[in-house]
Amino acid sequence: MNKIQTISDIYAIDKIIAIDPGKSGGIAIWTPNELQVIKMPETTKQFSDIIIGEKKKTPNLIVAMEKVQLRDDDNIPGKQYRIAKMMKNYNSLIAAVEIADIALWNIYPITWQNGLYFKHKGFSKEDRKNAYKEFAQKTFTDIRATLWNADALCILEYSKRQVSKNFAWVLKQLPQNMLYNIRIANAI
Repeated sequence: MNKIQTISDIYAIDKIIAIDPGKSGGIAIWTPNELQVIKMPETTKQFSDIIIGEKKKTPNLIVAMEKVQLRDDDNIPGKQYRIAKMMKNYNSLIAAVEIADIALWNIYPITWQNGLYFKHKGFSKEDRKNAYKEFAQKTFTDIRATLWNADALCILEYSKRQVSKNFAWVLKQLPQNMLYNIRIANAI
């Protein structure tokens, strides 16, 4: 008699790479046996080398990257240049992930922040960043949480929770043409 399979019986993810794509952001790389953090590289080539190297070590992975988007208050003359540069860098990271043939999960900042029960109203940016750092340190005790890696660690924790609790939903967030990159569980 055939057992009815759940989605987690069919697909498996062996590594999550969580990315805070800002210039002062970071990368958190998780497998069940290891966690490491890396400062955001200065160039797209350096970033590409990292993710391609990680894929060679563990091909069944996803990249969970914080989505960068324009806000209404970004349309200020002096700020427009910085925003345009930030969007160009973000799009370069997306292209590098796609060229590496890795499934990309774009996560809105408000999604991971709400998913980890962070409050926003009435808090300064500095207070919020310190709250992320404190949460990251309590969650990942073997890593020294800093302001540059805290967002990536929080994105990682949110991603891990979603993969373990709501895997079918996570798969729906990934580009459907990339699902072949997620290993078929129990396949030899």
